[in-house]
Amino acid sequence: MDLKSIDVQGWLDWFAANKEAFEAIDVILGIILAALIYPLFMTVKWLFNRQRPSEEKDASPTNNSETNIKNNGDGNAAGRDIHVTHNYSNPSDLDRYIQSIERQLSGLQDRLERANADKGALSSENRVLLDRINELKAKLAKAATEFEQAQKRVADMEQSFAAYSNTIDPEQLEQARRMLRDFDFDGAEKIFRRIVEANELNIQQSASAEFGLGQIAEERVDWRAAYHHYKRAYDFDNDNRQYADAYAKIAWRMGRYPEAVQIRETALQQVRDAGQQGTENHAKALNNLAGLYHAQGDYARAKPLYEHALSIRRRVLGNDHPDTASSLNNLAKLYSDQGRYTDAEPLLKEAVEIIERTLGAEHPTTKLVRENYERVLAEMKE
Repeated sequence: MDLKSIDVQGWLDWFAANKEAFEAIDVILGIILAALIYPLFMTVKWLFNRQRPSEEKDASPTNNSETNIKNNGDGNAAGRDIHVTHNYSNPSDLDRYIQSIERQLSGLQDRLERANADKGALSSENRVLLDRINELKAKLAKAATEFEQAQKRVADMEQSFAAYSNTIDPEQLEQARRMLRDFDFDGAEKIFRRIVEANELNIQQSASAEFGLGQIAEERVDWRAAYHHYKRAYDFDNDNRQYADAYAKIAWRMGRYPEAVQIRETALQQVRDAGQQGTENHAKALNNLAGLYHAQGDYARAKPLYEHALSIRRRVLGNDHPDTASSLNNLAKLYSDQGRYTDAEPLLKEAVEIIERTLGAEHPTTKLVRENYERVLAEMKE
C-alpha cells in the first residue's frame, strides 16, 4: 500500500468532527467493562472471605476449643462441655467484629506509645498494656473462632437489657443494642456505666449491669476489670449460675485457684440444696468442679465427679447427645494424662461416634474430638 495515497489530514479532520461521539462510545465501553469486571471482583472477594476463617484458625498460636485436651487457661483442661460451634451466616458481621478488634488494638498501641514516651522504661501498667496487645493480636489471628463467643456475649447482654425495661429510657437501651450488634464495645460500656451511675437499681439489675460490664471487659481482654465486675455480679446474686460460672473462670485465669474451686464447690452444693440431684444442672456442676480438680492434678477427686456426670447424662440425655460425648471426652483426658491410654481409647471412640451422628463428620467439633482420639491411638503405638 502506498502510504502517500492515505489522506491523513482527512482522517484527522473526520475524527475531530466526531470527537463527542467517540467520547460517548468510550464512556459506554467503560460502563460495560465495569459491569463485567465487578461481578468477577465480588466473586473473588467472597471466595477470599470464605477461605479466611480457616486460615485464621490455622494461624492461631493456641487452640481455643473446649474439646482440646490441652489446658485452655481457665482450669478446665478437659472439664468444660463441648461447645457446639455454628458457622456465621453473614460475612459482614465477621468483618465488623474484626474491625472492632483492630480498633481496640490500635487504641492500646497508641496508649502504650504515649506511656513509653512519658516514662521511658516499661512500668507494670505498661506491661499490662503490652500483654493485652499481644492477646488481641492472638485474638485477631483466630477471629473466626472468637467471633462465635463474641456473638454469645452480645446475645447475653441484649437479654440482660430486659432487667431495665421499666427503668431506663427505651432510646438509650436501643442505642446500646445497636452498638453491641456492631461490636462497638467501648460505646456499649459507656451506656452500661451511665445506667449504673444514673439510676437506682435493685439487686438483680445491679448484678445484671455488672455482669454486662464484665462481658465487655472480657471481650476487650481486660482481665482485671472483668474479674472485678464478675465478682460484683456474683456478690449481688450468688445463686445465678451464669454469674458463678463467669466468676470462677476469670478467677482461675487470674491465678486465684482456691477462689475458683470454692465457687465451683458452692455451685455444686447449691444444686444439691435445690433438690436437683440427677439433673443436667447437677451433671454440669459436677463436670465444672471436676475440671478444676483435674487441672490441679488432683485426679483422685476429679475422677468420681467425671464418672457421676457421665452416668447422669447417659440417663437424662441419652447416648446420642454432644454433652454425653463431652463427658466421655473429659474422662478420657483424665486417663490419658495418667498414661492410661487403653482406658481412654474406648471412651474417645464412643465420643467420636456420638459427635459424628449428632453433628456430622465435617463439623469442627467432630474434627477436634477425632483429633483427640487419633492422638491417644498414636500414644498407644509408641
